[in-house]
Amino acid sequence: MLIVGGLVVLAYIIVAKRLTPQQIESIVPVQGFSAIVLAVIGVSWLIRGPFRVFHGPALVAFALVGVSYGAVAGGACLAFPKQAPKPVQVIVGSFCLVAGVLLLLFQLRVIKPM
Repeated sequence: MLIVGGLVVLAYIIVAKRLTPQQIESIVPVQGFSAIVLAVIGVSWLIRGPFRVFHGPALVAFALVGVSYGAVAGGACLAFPKQAPKPVQVIVGSFCLVAGVLLLLFQLRVIKPM
């Protein structure tokens, strides 16, 4: 879901430039659902231990920080798209996307923590 959330944050910036306000309103339910799911994922990881994610190898720490803090930030960007500046949305969306891919690669054992 983190990968999808990162893509939705990045896609919203691209799509918002080309669509009319009525067409943008049709994406709001998907955007709201993604915001809620990302926030829940991030908060659940933060409840497990907000500083625990900083221990261990660098790539693992980056992936876990992306899952916890990035998911909360991505949910906030999707929940309040007008208030978040576009550069912040691009950074958060990219961060979530990279962290989600890293976590997926760790789970599938394609790459091993160093």
